[in-house]
Order: sequence, then C-alpha cells, then structure tokens
Amino acid sequence: GPLVTETTATSVTLTWDSGNADPISYYVIQYKPKSLEGTFQEVDGVATTRYSIGGLSPFSEYEFRIIAVNNIGRSLPSELVEARTGEQAPSSPPLKVQARMLSASTML
Repeated sequence: GPLVTETTATSVTLTWDSGNADPISYYVIQYKPKSLEGTFQEVDGVATTRYSIGGLSPFSEYEFRIIAVNNIGRSLPSELVEARTGEQAPSSPPLKVQARMLSASTML
C-alpha cells in the first residue's frame, strides 16, 4: 500500500510502488477525513508514484488509498493508509485586536 513520507499542517505526501508489471496509464488517489463516513475525494490523472495532497485541515486524521488505471479500467483500491496532519502555528501574532460594541446585543 501507499507510504506517507511527509506531513505538514495542510498537506500529506504519499509514495507508492506501481506493483504491477502491466503498463499503468495513471493513478487515482482517494482520500477523506477519517472521522467522516461517506465518499472519498479523488485526485485523478496522477502520472507519478509520489504525490502531495494539499488543502487539508490541520491536526486531522485522513485515510488515503491508491487506484491504478490502465486502458482496461481501474484496479481495486490499495489498502487504506492513515495520516494525521500537523498542528498549525499562527504565521504572525494578531495585530490590533479590537472588539467594538455595535449595539447592546451584538459583538463584532
């Protein structure tokens, strides 16, 4: 199955072995937050055996699997691999934090 080689707060890098003597056209990476039941999101048309998936939520667990595609169709998915994204440090301290009273009942 795939290996997780690097994680940041918002990305996970996977590598995998083609594991196939037959020519592979491309790969599909499927992933979803581990806490969510339901469908996987897909990254389609991956031509390499290493890929970095960005746009993830910090400090969250995700499940990933790889599907190989050739001219006949899709393979069965690989086994699931889990990865946890890192915690995100604020890039800079907050500046000029102010709360204004808009009305007696509303805080901005």
